[in-house]
Amino acid sequence: MHLYSTWRSERPRGCRAYGFESATWPSAVVEQSSGHGCTLFEARGGGPEQSSGRRHRGTHEGGLYG
Repeated sequence: MHLYSTWRSERPRGCRAYGFESATWPSAVVEQSSGHGCTLFEARGGGPEQSSGRRHRGTHEGGLYG
């Protein structure tokens, strides 16, 4: 839930829960610094809107340019 991608090539991953960006997976940073797994982990919901067969349309499939 809290994982996001950044535009920074040196820190491409971020954690909204702890408020940091990292070159590695945020869960690995939390485990390395605390010695425990991430206690704020929340799985993203996989509700019907995500499994309805919709998918991202790239430019070659009628996305931005047709």
